[in-house]
Amino acid sequence: MTPTVDNLRLALQWLSFLLGCANLGLFSWAIRGYFRPAVDGGARLRFAVVCGIACTTFTPIAFWLWTPRSSSLAILAVPLYLGSTALFGWSAVSNRAQRLALALTREAPTHLVTHGPYRYLRHPFYTSYLLTWLAGVLAVQHPTMVVPLIAMGTIYRIAANDEEQRFLDDPRFAADYRRLMASTGRFLPKFVAGARP
Repeated sequence: MTPTVDNLRLALQWLSFLLGCANLGLFSWAIRGYFRPAVDGGARLRFAVVCGIACTTFTPIAFWLWTPRSSSLAILAVPLYLGSTALFGWSAVSNRAQRLALALTREAPTHLVTHGPYRYLRHPFYTSYLLTWLAGVLAVQHPTMVVPLIAMGTIYRIAANDEEQRFLDDPRFAADYRRLMASTGRFLPKFVAGARP
């Protein structure tokens, strides 16, 4: 391998490491610093927090344990990390008037957001998180990095199911939420998910 390829790989690894840590730090801060505190989270919320801490702790360690084999794949992690940060920020700004409750709580919905990224996605925060976990898979390129993606993706799916059911069960929001479901994707925009926009 030439020094130029080694330098590129090292630079990508450091850039991905820094971006990944920044995103995971932002998401961790948001639990207490952005989202409304959990009123009634129960065992599922506690499990999700423990799982999130484990995955967040494991990810930086993985950067030190394994070197990516393909610079071409590793470079794809950078726009995913940046896109994740941008989507998180856009979602947060779109909710600035009234912050959302922490995931997996049993609170009834207080408002329905249909502007910003919510015009395309019903759960843009979860999509933002998923982009970061996916970026970690591409940045590290070790099979164990799929575990955080699957574990956290499963938690986001459960949380999204709960949230959607609460909207559908609430007569104040049910009709509007059904219309939102028909025009938006859950984690991917409808046109990406294969449906008509």
